Amino acid sequence: MISALRGLLSVLIIPRYDYTERYDQLRARVSLLVGVCMVIMTVSLIIGGLLLPIEPDRLQRTMLYAFSGLAIALIIVAAVHTGRLRLAMWLLYTFFLVIAARSLQNGIGTQLVLVLVLPMLYAGIVAHWRGVVATFVIEMILLVAQIVGQSQVTTPDMSMLEPQNLPLASLIVVVLLLGVSALAGAFAYEVQRAISYSTRLLSQLRGVLDISQITAKISNLDDLLPRTVNYIRDRFAVYQVQIFLIDKERRFADLAASTGDAGRLLLERGYRLSLTSTGAIGQCIGSGAPVISDAKEERSDAMSGTTLRFPRHVNELLPATRSELVLPLIVGDLVIGALDLQSNHTDTFTTQDAESLRLLATQVALAINNAIQIDEQRATLNETRRMFLEAETNLRESQQINQRLTGQAWKDYMRQRVINSLGYTLNDGRLHAESAWTPLLERAVADRRPITSQGDNKHMIAVPVELRGQVIGAIEVEFEGNLQNVGSSTETIDMIQAVAQRLAVSVDNARLFEQTQELAQQEFEVNSISAKIQGVTDIQDLIKIALHELSSAIDADAASIRLGQLTAEPEAEAQA
Repeated sequence: MISALRGLLSVLIIPRYDYTERYDQLRARVSLLVGVCMVIMTVSLIIGGLLLPIEPDRLQRTMLYAFSGLAIALIIVAAVHTGRLRLAMWLLYTFFLVIAARSLQNGIGTQLVLVLVLPMLYAGIVAHWRGVVATFVIEMILLVAQIVGQSQVTTPDMSMLEPQNLPLASLIVVVLLLGVSALAGAFAYEVQRAISYSTRLLSQLRGVLDISQITAKISNLDDLLPRTVNYIRDRFAVYQVQIFLIDKERRFADLAASTGDAGRLLLERGYRLSLTSTGAIGQCIGSGAPVISDAKEERSDAMSGTTLRFPRHVNELLPATRSELVLPLIVGDLVIGALDLQSNHTDTFTTQDAESLRLLATQVALAINNAIQIDEQRATLNETRRMFLEAETNLRESQQINQRLTGQAWKDYMRQRVINSLGYTLNDGRLHAESAWTPLLERAVADRRPITSQGDNKHMIAVPVELRGQVIGAIEVEFEGNLQNVGSSTETIDMIQAVAQRLAVSVDNARLFEQTQELAQQEFEVNSISAKIQGVTDIQDLIKIALHELSSAIDADAASIRLGQLTAEPEAEAQA
């Protein structure tokens, strides 16, 4: 039952036509509601006239008025539902005026005031305070015309309305109408103001939503800033939009984005403002609150309760600017910059705009902060990737140098011992030295991987011995029969490789230890020779001792020493 009543009520008072303007929606609802009430009243009047015993003449007049009112009401309802709102308002307003004029013909009384109030209230709702003033003037004209044409008061419910009291009664009606007009005008003004503010606020919130949706898709700061200022300029119909960002030292506010050719020139100049400046940008960033500035020298700042007593900074590239709204860009508790909106009209921005557009500044600040963080993370990632590639290159070069040094060290070691290879073979439990390379060992060294071979009821495995990427030898193991008889082939190869790795490290350590001992022995012998020759003062004895000790130390078969300058050949001297 309740849902049915709600459905009926929505049909009666909700227009079917989609009015886009907020004030037109209010006008349509009020006009439709009044029209529906007129339909109900006229239908009730018709039913009452048919059921109640009324004189024929009076019944005829009543039915005429009722059917006329019903027809007008139906036209009004149909006009509202079909989008002809202006027609509906004029019909309803004219109907109220006709009733008021008809009531004036019956004399001036208390019921007249109530009748005259109806068109005034309706005019205040649908036509603002101007409609109230126009209705008051029309009703005053009708009242004066009625007073001039009426010699006595016909209304019996006010005893003081004798002919001699007609001016007083008219004055009372005028005073009452003035009071009602003032109330209706104030009400109409506040309704218009509230609807205008709500419409503007809704438009601003939609703009903020659009901005947040656009900025959410952009992660590059260089793309985000120009698109943001251009969209704000177009969406909010302002003259100039700029974004200032505080530098790392927090000394200046640098212009990061601006619209139009003037903005492009300012960006090319590297335009910046000191944070200690007394202009709107400096005041906004310093206080962290919105600042409104216009062409006037003083402007009350309702956000902070103070009066800004500084002349508006005039930029030679933006001479048409007449008013300015600067909003702080805040992330957390930190002011990172300012959003500057400029208009070429005075008194464009209000404190309500500053409050509602704070949400816009918050969305822009968050988008900028996210883009900055993404850019920093991208730069850090690129730097990390560069350092990784550089480290990888250095590691590869180090490995190559290490391989060359390792290979050269083993070549030098073998050359010093006048051998090409060093090796042993274990056969039938007996160990003997052998330096010859089998084909399987050569393949393991050449391919740098384990090699297996099967044949003559034997299974052989050869594994290279690697040290820091350089192959320094190989190990070969031979099994009787199939390798499956001694376990898994993979496990056996893994074990041989593990032994080969440890062997490579151990033999290299032994080589280093052996070379260290040799160097120590050489140093000892050099020091011994030096000690023997230091106590000798005769040059010939020094030469003899040095030659003898050096030959003994290095086991030389012969040695010689010469001191002095190389003399010229005898033939050359003769020619000279």
